[in-house]
Amino acid sequence: MNKMVLTILLLFLGSCELRADYRGGNFKIAVTAHSENAPHLIENDIIKGEIDSFLHVIDTITRLAVRPGQLIMRRKFETESYGFYRGVLDTAAFTLRPPLFSFPFPHWARCEDMLQYRFYRLPTESIGADETILYFDNERLYTRFYSRLYYFRNGIWFPLDGSAKKPVGSISIHSNPSGAGIVVDGAPTGRVSPDTIEGLIGGVHTIELRLSNYQFFRKKIRIVPDSTVSASFELIADVDTVFITGEASYGLLLLPEPPLDRPYVVDDSVKVYTARIRLAPGSHRLQWDGDERYVPVDSVIEIPEGKVVYFDYLFERRYGIVRLIPFPADAEICIDQFGCGTGERVEELPAGFYRINTYRLGFQKVKHDLHVIADTITSLRIDLRQVPDGDGDGYIDSLDVCPKEYGLYNGCPTPHLKTAVKGIVEEISDFVATDSLTFGFSLMGIVSKTPTNQHFRNFLSVFSSGKTGGVNNYRGMTILNSFSILYRGLFGIFELGQWSAGLHYQRSDTLYLNPNHIVYFDSLLDVEPRVYFPSTAVGLGFHYNRSWLNIAYAIGYQWEDIILDQIFSLSDNSLVQVTFDNDWWFHQVNIEADFNHGDLFVPSLYCTFKFPFGPYKRTRWMALNAGLQMKIFTHPFRYHDKERHE
Repeated sequence: MNKMVLTILLLFLGSCELRADYRGGNFKIAVTAHSENAPHLIENDIIKGEIDSFLHVIDTITRLAVRPGQLIMRRKFETESYGFYRGVLDTAAFTLRPPLFSFPFPHWARCEDMLQYRFYRLPTESIGADETILYFDNERLYTRFYSRLYYFRNGIWFPLDGSAKKPVGSISIHSNPSGAGIVVDGAPTGRVSPDTIEGLIGGVHTIELRLSNYQFFRKKIRIVPDSTVSASFELIADVDTVFITGEASYGLLLLPEPPLDRPYVVDDSVKVYTARIRLAPGSHRLQWDGDERYVPVDSVIEIPEGKVVYFDYLFERRYGIVRLIPFPADAEICIDQFGCGTGERVEELPAGFYRINTYRLGFQKVKHDLHVIADTITSLRIDLRQVPDGDGDGYIDSLDVCPKEYGLYNGCPTPHLKTAVKGIVEEISDFVATDSLTFGFSLMGIVSKTPTNQHFRNFLSVFSSGKTGGVNNYRGMTILNSFSILYRGLFGIFELGQWSAGLHYQRSDTLYLNPNHIVYFDSLLDVEPRVYFPSTAVGLGFHYNRSWLNIAYAIGYQWEDIILDQIFSLSDNSLVQVTFDNDWWFHQVNIEADFNHGDLFVPSLYCTFKFPFGPYKRTRWMALNAGLQMKIFTHPFRYHDKERHE
């Protein structure tokens, strides 16, 4: 409810007429405190001094270089001036309470940009009510207590959502040849390739490899929090770094692969389509046209004689802001590759072309091709036209009083079959086109299975007189055993059977299985027969998502064993384990209810029904699963644009 109120307040303030204070840029910091006026501050539990306990005072934030691991603290004083201090991030702060939240920068911003903005807990006209103490690095902003902050830019309030999880990732480093010493951000790690370096703060880090008789090699790698990136280095031996043609010596320029299929241009005329180019010693101009989607490259490279130079560059994606205003206001807007939302939407998107689909019950669907221009705010008002024949009976509603008097499809003639089928096909095709890649995994649930074979059901009823429950595949609890993937209307499921508890036999009488095996229980002799049902199942089908409800169907196959443990063998008077193969086919229906659709991580309740079919060896099963699962929607990752950093 609080999130809904904040969203409504944000949209209202963004759309109303703004005061002169807003238009005058007073929501930015005009000047910084000079070093001679800013008091000296000591370290705290978030920022530490780089040399001693005192923080280094910064007198300007223009062209500010923040190294990986460094942190800038911005402190507001009573005189409405701001002091800036440099230190290093104490990662232990994420384990303390109250929690420390990290907020990723918008894609258009650098550290020196964000340092000039005021940040608020709520949109407000009180300019001086911004946060007093904030921390910044090259990628994100940090603060305690609050998981959402707001800033004002180009006449619109924008939210920043934070996470209390430590934003660290790992890098897996390989080299040819192996055995090279690994240096991260100028500090030797004491490790050699291949190896994995863990616990690196998300952002751009400088990785260096050093190996005797090979050229020193350096590369900038972006570390993504909660993941492991891979980096491969091709080391060049010293004997291979001199290139001589006749009497002329050359140097070698190594180029990173560009994200677009556009060549580099050297010295305004030579187009380069390969990753290596041999150049004469001296200065050379290097250019690359990133179209409107990427920041162009225009740099001067110094090529020393007989040496290898690597052009170390991170391609930056360009972004624009789009504001979509539907009428009616509660219409659903779907942006190609970025999901759907109800009502007005303000999004920051990579520059390029997008398909916009807008829906509203009783109105005609509208499609727009939207061009998002870099560094520009694009506004689009979408007016939906009411369907002239709402009930689809062939008569326009202005002449047909049926919908008005009796309600749509309530006592009115049913729509023509062709009209109904066309509407359903269009709705499904639009859903498939906008269905983003989603991963799901069960957290905790319950399972209940009933065998279709009457004789086997009677046999299990004898065992069920003992203990039931626990973690098993029959009737009990399941933990992290089911995984699903959804994309473009397709649905896949993978399920691991769990059988740590089993089905116990605890009767005083003896059960004769056959002339050679019997079942009996004796706690004094530690004889406790059990039945286990280990299994693995896979399924493939399709799904349809409507708002917060997702329905999926799949056909699957289950590999299953029936294991009888501690069965007494009359042939050799020993306790043995007997295993029976029992594989079977099934239809599966999933019903999932999402708690909060639209976020990156979305918890949901699920209920799964399995209906067996086809041949079987021992028995089929009617199965019911229900519980709590977590979904991961990948469309927010597209904002990060993998091509930008790989």
